[in-house]
Formats: sequence, C-alpha cells, structure tokens
Amino acid sequence: MNKKLLRIIQLIPIILSTVFTLIIIAQLLIDNRIELKEKIRNLRTEFNERQKQQIKNRVDTIYQQVSYERDRTENVLKADIKEKVYQAYDIAHAIYSDNTDKSAEDVHALIVTALKNIRFHHGRGYYFIYDLEGNNIMLPHHPDKEKTYLGDMQDSRGTYFIREFIALVKDKHEGFTKWWFYKPNNNNNNSVDDREKIGFLKHFEPYGWIIGSGEYVEDFEASVKKDLLHWISTIRFGNNGYMFVLDAQGVILAHQSNELITQDYGHYQTEAQVLEMFTTAKNNGGYVKYSSVYQPDNVQGPDKLSYVKWYPDWGWMMGSGVYVTAMEEYLQQKEQIIVKQNRKKLHALIGFSLALILVVGFLTYYLRKLVARRFAQFELKIESNFIKLKSANNAMSHMALHDPLTGLPNRASLDKFAQQILTGGNEKYMAIAFVDIDNFKYVNDLYGHTVGDELICAVSRRFEKILGTGDMVCRFGGDEFLFCFSGFNTQAEIATKVTKINDIFNTKMRCGEREIKSNCSVGVSVFPDDGQTLEVLIGKADVALYKAKGQGKGRLCLFEAEFDAQLKRQRAMKEELYKALERDEFELHYQPQVNAKNKQVISVEALCRWNSPVFGQVNPAEFITIAEKCGAIHALGLSVIKIACDEILSISPNGNGALELSINISPIQIIEPDFFTDIKRVVKATGIDSSRVTFELTESAAIDSILSLSPLFHELRQCGFGLSLDDFGTGFSSLSYLSDLPFNEIKIDRSFIDKFLDSDQSDALVKTIIAIGNSFNMTVVAEGVETQAQYDKLRHYNCDLLQGYFFAKPLRLNELTQYISRVAVVL
Repeated sequence: MNKKLLRIIQLIPIILSTVFTLIIIAQLLIDNRIELKEKIRNLRTEFNERQKQQIKNRVDTIYQQVSYERDRTENVLKADIKEKVYQAYDIAHAIYSDNTDKSAEDVHALIVTALKNIRFHHGRGYYFIYDLEGNNIMLPHHPDKEKTYLGDMQDSRGTYFIREFIALVKDKHEGFTKWWFYKPNNNNNNSVDDREKIGFLKHFEPYGWIIGSGEYVEDFEASVKKDLLHWISTIRFGNNGYMFVLDAQGVILAHQSNELITQDYGHYQTEAQVLEMFTTAKNNGGYVKYSSVYQPDNVQGPDKLSYVKWYPDWGWMMGSGVYVTAMEEYLQQKEQIIVKQNRKKLHALIGFSLALILVVGFLTYYLRKLVARRFAQFELKIESNFIKLKSANNAMSHMALHDPLTGLPNRASLDKFAQQILTGGNEKYMAIAFVDIDNFKYVNDLYGHTVGDELICAVSRRFEKILGTGDMVCRFGGDEFLFCFSGFNTQAEIATKVTKINDIFNTKMRCGEREIKSNCSVGVSVFPDDGQTLEVLIGKADVALYKAKGQGKGRLCLFEAEFDAQLKRQRAMKEELYKALERDEFELHYQPQVNAKNKQVISVEALCRWNSPVFGQVNPAEFITIAEKCGAIHALGLSVIKIACDEILSISPNGNGALELSINISPIQIIEPDFFTDIKRVVKATGIDSSRVTFELTESAAIDSILSLSPLFHELRQCGFGLSLDDFGTGFSSLSYLSDLPFNEIKIDRSFIDKFLDSDQSDALVKTIIAIGNSFNMTVVAEGVETQAQYDKLRHYNCDLLQGYFFAKPLRLNELTQYISRVAVVL
C-alpha cells in the first residue's frame, strides 16, 4: 500500500507539471494573438483620430488667420491711405521750401504736376486738392472740374462731402473721413449699388489747401482676399496635404492645382456630394468623405477625408484633408512592423516554451527519483513559497493604498480611515483639510518636474511630522493633499491644529541642490457641522480652498455656508465674462496724471470697467481676478490695450506733446507664451507711437517668474515702450528688482499717500521712494492724491507726476477731452 501511495505521489508531480506547462504555453500563445489584434486596432483608432485632429487644426488655423486679416482690413487701409497722403504732403512741402524765389502760381503748378500722375492701389489710388473755400485745385480723374467751385457737390447719399472735408481740416488739421460714391464705370443710378469710400485729409498750411486721397473699402478688401487666396494656395502639409477654398456658388478660389482655380466644383462632383459638403461646413464645420477631383502623383486613389468649415463673412468654404489610400498605406506599413515584432516575440515564446517543456521534463524525471527522499524538503519549499506569496500580496496591498511618489496613503486609504471615524459613533469633531501648494506650476516651469517632485516629497515628510494618533494625510493628486484630523472637543482646537500646516512652509524646502521657499492655501470643513459624509466634507473643503486662494497666497479658510453662493456667482460670472468679450461690453475710463509743478496733464492711466447686463456694475478687482483664474485675462488684456491706444490716438495724434498712456498688465498675462509678441503687434496695428505707451507691473507679482522673463522686458524697452513698477513698497522685492528689470517709472502706492501727512514713518517712506526713483533716473508717480496739502507736500518733495481725485476721477473719453481743455484754459 505504501509503495502504491509512493508511486502515486511520484506520478502526480509529473502529470500536474505537464498539464500546467501546456496550459501556460497555450495561454501565452492566446495572449500573444489577442495582443497583436489589440495593437493593430489601437493603431488604426489612434492614427485615424490623430489625422482627423490634424486636418481640423489646419483649417482652424487658416480660418483664424483669415478672420484676423478681415478684422484689421479697415485699419490697414486707413494706415495706408494716411501714409500716402503724408507722402504727398512731404512732396508738396519740399517743392514749396525749395522754390521760395518763385511766384505762388508757379509753385502751385509744380506741386500739381508732381502729384497729379501719381497712382497707387493697383492704379485706383490718386491724390486730390481743394482749397478751404471749396474750389478744386487738382482732380486727376475729372480734369474738367479743376479750378471750379465744388463745395455744393453731394455724394451718392446726398452728403455735402466737400464741405465736411473743409470742416474736418479746419477743426483738426487732418483726419479720416467717409463718403459714398458709385464706382467708376457703374451707370446704374440705384443707391443700392453705391460703395463706401474711406479717405484721409491733411491741411497744407502755406496755401490753405486740403491734400487728400481715398479708396473704396470694397476694392481694398478684394485685394486682401486675393492675397489671402494666393497664400492659401501655396500652403503645403507633408507630402500631399494642402488647403482649398470654394465660394458660395461652388467656384474653386484656392487650390494646390492652379488649373482647378476658377473652376466650378459642381462639374466634378454629384449634386448630393456638393450639398453634403456645404451643409457640413455651414453646420459648425465637420468631416466629409468623397472622391477628390485632384490626385497627386504619389497617391494611389482619389478617396479623401476632409474637414470643411464655413466662413460666413466672405461666403467661403475652407477645407483640408488626407487621402484615404495614403492613410491606408501608412497603416499597412505600421501593421507590418507590428506583425514582424509580434512574430519575433512569438518565436521567442515558442523557443521559451520548448525550453520550458524540456526543463520541466527533466525536472519531473529527476523529481520522480528523488521525491521519496526529499518529500520533507519539498514541504519546506512549499511553505517558503507561501510566505513569499503572502509578502508579495502585502506589498501589492500597500501599493494599492499608497502614493508611489511620496509613500503617503492615497485617497482610498483616507476613505477607509475616515469612514471608520464617521461610523464609529464618536461625538467629537473631525476636520478635513484640503491643501494646495501655491505657485507649484512656477516651480515646474522654472526648475523642471524633477525638482517639482522633490518639493512634493519634502513637503510630504514635513506633513507626516504634524500628524497625531487619530490623523492621516494623503496625496490627493498633483500638488494637492488631504488631511483628516479627529478627536477634537472644540473648533478652536481644529484651528490650532490646521495652522500647523501653514507653519510648515515658514522655512525653505531642500530640493536636491536647491532651497525653495513656498507656501500653501488650505480649505477646511468640519464634521458634523458642515456635512455627514466624506464626499460632502471634501467638496466643502474644496470650496473653502477656492475661497482661500481667492484671498491671496498662503491663506487658511474654514468653510462657511455663504461660500456656495459665492462660488456659484463666480462660476456664472466666468461664463458671462467670455460673453462680455464677444459683445464688447468692456469700456475704459482714464485717470489723468499731471505734472506736479504746473498741473499740466502729461499722461493718463487706462482703467477697465464692466457694466454687465446680468450683474450690473462689476468691481474691477472681482472680474479681473476671475479672468486670471479662468484663462481669459490675456484676451481681455489685449482688448484693453487696443481700445486704449485707439481712443487716446483719436484725441491726441502722435507728435511733440502727445498725451502718454499707462496700461496695467496682469502677472498672469506675462507668463503667456505669446504675450510680448501679441502686445507689440496690437500696439503697432493701432498706429500709436510705442514711446507713448507704458505698461504697469504690480510689485507683488511672482518675482522669480518675472525675473526669468527679463530679456523680454528689455526687448519691450528697446521697442520704445515704458515699464512702470506699480504699488512700489507694498511687495517683497529688493532694490535688486529695480536693477534686474528695465523699469523707467515707479508708482508710490496710495496707502503711503493716505498716511504720510500724519505718519512720520509713511512720510519717510515717500521721501525715500522719490529718492530711489531719482537715483535710478526714473519718473516717480504718486497715486491717490486727494487734498491740497498732499499736493503741496509732494510738489515740495519734487515728485514728478501726480494722480488722484484732487485732480480728477477716472473719466470717460469725452469727459477726458473736456477736462484737458478746461485745464489748458486755466493754465
């Protein structure tokens, strides 16, 4: 019986090992096959989605460029006409200056001869001259009307436009004007066919002439369209990618193939295909499949997938696509690579399987000989394997409940820990603290993600040191942590405990070879007052954290019932803010900055205002903070810059004594990748001299981030822009901040001006700031001047510029013009 049992024991390992080996090999082969199919399926899905996104991005990019060119057409036309008239003025003035020995009639003839045959705008543009009585001096396209009185001439809409020319020049000496005319060669007298014309006029003082020129907006826009279509036709993407444009009638306006341009697309496609393409384009854009009329040499078939989008302002359909056969060829190449790699893996797997069978066979045969003698040893090995398995299970359980970077418990651990407290029937308080490291993005951007990870780990070690017996901290994700504190008898104990979180950041953190100073914002909710479940408590702690960050960096805030209403208002205001940008609801007020010596208005500071149809008049601090948080601050800032430059230029042309302009820029704007490029582009488009524009930067901005952009600030200064340090003395910068960045102006914060008449300390600070400005050759501006005594003392201290309610509150543009006129009369 024992021999039979021993034989059975000897055979069992052989049978079991053989069966399990075959099962493992079969499973490996099945998994290999499944893996191959999954890789090919994922390859096709990801590639198709990527291709669709690429062609959509192409069309969206060209669409945005076309929109931009259209939006700025009138400004470009104005700038061009103005430049042409200035050239004519310079020619006339040069002739006048060089011929002082000749009679006025001879000089008149020389000027007319010089200007009469000049043409521009593809031959459409010419110059005309009138005197201030309405008599025509030069009119190249109607020489029969020269030297005649045309003051009673009306345009196609009945306006005495020559009289308006005279009034404009007498009032402003130069400026833009509009009138309506039937285009040349148009014999239709129907007013519907007349066209708007934009002109620029300039007073030629020696003879009291009006020198001017004009252009049909429609013709200039047509030139812009032509240039854009030519540019679009030349765009290429990869080996066979290109853009195409069709008009509303299906005529091809732009295409890689010049032969197809001006052809009717409907001649090459069915009516249903054309209808589908236009319907898709007009319905917010989309993808269409069709057989392309154009097939590059390196493409095997005409089937194409394109993204099309409708541009309603010009009635264009823009699109771009990829050839299906080219996509399929690429996918087949990739599939062959995957199959080849999988085949190598399969061969290795088969070799491994054969080796495994041989090894198993040898081992089982050997075991059969030794099983009787070593049965006890196998028992020990089996027991050892179970111990290792248990250890592995424990390690996996630890990994499932802990953060891999910091070793802290994860959210699942916290849920389990907090649930035990919530369901334990304990009547004491429990607190959930939601912690976010402030400016953590700056650490990653400035020093790299490795240093960011080291900072997270350093903070985690410090967090562990403040934990008590009934406490836990977990890493919630990124730079966010959750604390669970329990066992409190009073809420005062909670506040004392949570304050220790902020205290951790009082000293710098060691991150490799660097020492980094940081801080955190904390939001706290309390059980049972703020909620009965963990999810509710975490949600309300998150709301409190949002409130804490809104109050500034390094703040701690306990949840209050009104926070929910405030958060709803902020979310609603965020949505309205984007709509306000689209509806141009923002307007600017201007506060004068006056010369301290003579009260002459030297500059103005542009201040943004928002009268929302939903919220009414919104405090600038509130909507600007929300714009910074939701990512709309860059668009808002560029809009303010454009409006301010346009409006100030409209009331004060470039030249000596022109009114200067100060514009605040948000620290959030500065870290935008295209911020510096965009502001230079926007200011240049308005036509205002860059030397008239000063950008104000608040001293309390993130210094490390600002200093890292020092070369770009120097580039701004080289372009002529001014750079002002606002609220000087209220931040934490040192004097090296002034030397590292090219500031040419500092502003004394109103908090010092409010107190410097009564406080020796504030008085000393004001004098010191003025002395600092003088030593750095900077202009010093004092804000918040509201009394005669403040004005007299600042003037005595030789402060350069003053602003405040003592002179004027922030004014609308028309009010500013009236104020400047009143001050000029008094002076």
